Amino acid sequence: MDEFLDLVKKLELPEKGNTHLEELRNKVLDVWEDGDINLTDLIHELKDGIDNVSYTVQGNIDLPILYFLKAHCLYVETELSGNQNSDRARKDIEKAADKFRVFNSEWNESLAHCYHGLLHYKAGDLDPCHKKLTFAAQILMRLERNFAGTKHYEKLQKIKSQIDIVTEQIKRAEKRNTNPDVIEENLFQNERAIHRLIIHKLRKRLSQHYSTLRGNQKRIPPTLVATLFYLYKNLAPSHSVYSEVPKPATDREKILYQELLNKIGFFEVIEQLIAMEQEFNLAASREELLEIINREWDKDVKQ
Repeated sequence: MDEFLDLVKKLELPEKGNTHLEELRNKVLDVWEDGDINLTDLIHELKDGIDNVSYTVQGNIDLPILYFLKAHCLYVETELSGNQNSDRARKDIEKAADKFRVFNSEWNESLAHCYHGLLHYKAGDLDPCHKKLTFAAQILMRLERNFAGTKHYEKLQKIKSQIDIVTEQIKRAEKRNTNPDVIEENLFQNERAIHRLIIHKLRKRLSQHYSTLRGNQKRIPPTLVATLFYLYKNLAPSHSVYSEVPKPATDREKILYQELLNKIGFFEVIEQLIAMEQEFNLAASREELLEIINREWDKDVKQ
């Protein structure tokens, strides 16, 4: 029960107009000690709050929190009654996670996925438990990247602490799961998440170097442009910058373009290089720009 209560305590409430939500959360936190004396009334109060949410920005932000609190009360209800079926709680916590995602409340969304995972763990459903906890960890790692290098030290520390907690919960679920195929799949998913984190960090460093060169109006190495695109393509496979390639005006232009395409592999990178090179050679034709980029690419690769 402590793990579930901990997640309720960590919920971030709206900065303004949260008095009512704070009161409800306090009631929810006390409900385990009070037993079933006021639990039914509290569940009805939360349900009424959900049904009566006004379609305003404030109201919509309140909604997922109400679903989260209601899910916890439903879970407590199953514990008190000795009924192991927590389907109703799982449905409400899933709604909370979905709505937190819509409002870009990543911290609360990660808590909801974690809560959902713990409900699955409690029921012995280890595969969905692992998936929910892993999803929570991925959101938290994304938050950690966003706050890294900023002055939000307390926020960053809170995120790191929660990552450690979720990581231990994932290990516990894996240890309990004796299916070797599932364990192998879980390890693959964890490694994949780590690889994406490495790619994100590399892209961030290269992007900073790119911005520095551009800010100082220096020519950017074509291989740097290509590398950044390759990394982004890996992180967002559907990414595309240019929808059309201009028809070659001369045979030489066609040959040069094909040579670059063979070297680089993506026309999006070539078009970006052309646009950047044109900033230094305003009067140059497209053919002349392709000549320059070809030379610069070969020189860059050899260095």
